[in-house]
Amino acid sequence: MENKYLNQIFLSFILCQRRNSSLHTRENGFSNPIKLEPVQSCPVCGSNGYVRLEGCRDHICGLSGNWSFRKCQQCDSLWIDPRPTKEMISYLYPDNYCFTHTQPEAPLKEPEGFLNKLRFSVKLAILEHKFGYQGLSQQASISLGIKLGKFMRFLPGIPKWAGYTVRFLPYYPQGCLLEVGAGNGQFLWLMNELGWHVEGIEPDPKAVQAAAVTGLKLIKCGVEDVELKPSSYDAIVLHHVLEHLPDPKTVLKKLEYSLKPGGVLVSISPNPVGIIASCFKNNWYALDAPRHFILPSRKGYNFLVEGTNLKVKVYTIMQIFFWICRESLSIHQAGRVGKYTGWLLPKILSLFTSVLLPFFPDLGEEVVCYAVKK
Repeated sequence: MENKYLNQIFLSFILCQRRNSSLHTRENGFSNPIKLEPVQSCPVCGSNGYVRLEGCRDHICGLSGNWSFRKCQQCDSLWIDPRPTKEMISYLYPDNYCFTHTQPEAPLKEPEGFLNKLRFSVKLAILEHKFGYQGLSQQASISLGIKLGKFMRFLPGIPKWAGYTVRFLPYYPQGCLLEVGAGNGQFLWLMNELGWHVEGIEPDPKAVQAAAVTGLKLIKCGVEDVELKPSSYDAIVLHHVLEHLPDPKTVLKKLEYSLKPGGVLVSISPNPVGIIASCFKNNWYALDAPRHFILPSRKGYNFLVEGTNLKVKVYTIMQIFFWICRESLSIHQAGRVGKYTGWLLPKILSLFTSVLLPFFPDLGEEVVCYAVKK
């Protein structure tokens, strides 16, 4: 259940911000209307739901239309209803969809500025001494950061902050890694540098083209259509991918089949019952209508893996809370992203929620499902 008291405190910070209710509608990039299909039961657990959000807009790419989301009465997941049909999916990702169409940057490149270098050094030390990735300390120029990282790896929450970079996967010598929805290949490029044998699946041709600079070959196909060999991978990663799939349960079953015994599957997706989602509602940045079909809750992931041989640990994290909060404030104020440039309020709210997260485990912005095949 949502914690209404915490939401009221959170909203007291937000409502002091000036709100401009006007929406900036842009063209959707194609003339034909989007074909839709009804989705009356929850794609996660099959239960009934009620209309939770109406009149949702595309604040990121500017596709026209109003969208509704239902909330499951059993697992608290959100899903879009009606949703675009499968043949319309490619139209939902126009040229200005910046997340996967940009050129990837060389991995493990030290940033500019002392504080950024210090953070970089701390992170590398944690990845080396907590997650087992070898030789990373040699790539950091600030020895103080290495010493701090060795100590900070024992502090609550810090290993997750660093581990997000490798999607919480420990080093596995010569391990075979599959990323579903590899985008521009940024993550695979990093993991290849860290010693993994990597493969990627990506249906977006523009993203595959952007990934060419990595030298890695991606399979240009949807995960539903690709043929995967049984027991082939030591790890499978889906980073903000599951929410784009019409039938996530079937996909997870397929991926579990291709995972080796003892292998790890990691899925990270937006948290539909987190404090930002609960307070901003239609203006929640990670709602991302109409591209997000299903947003599983922490409880929902346990339903998704029913009938598989996956043993799961599900929790929420704060890794991108600051950014999502700032963009949600931008939508709240101006009806579009990229307009809110302040940092103090999102930082205060981020710190406030981080303190409460150990006591209220559903507050985080992202849900992490860490699953091991029995």
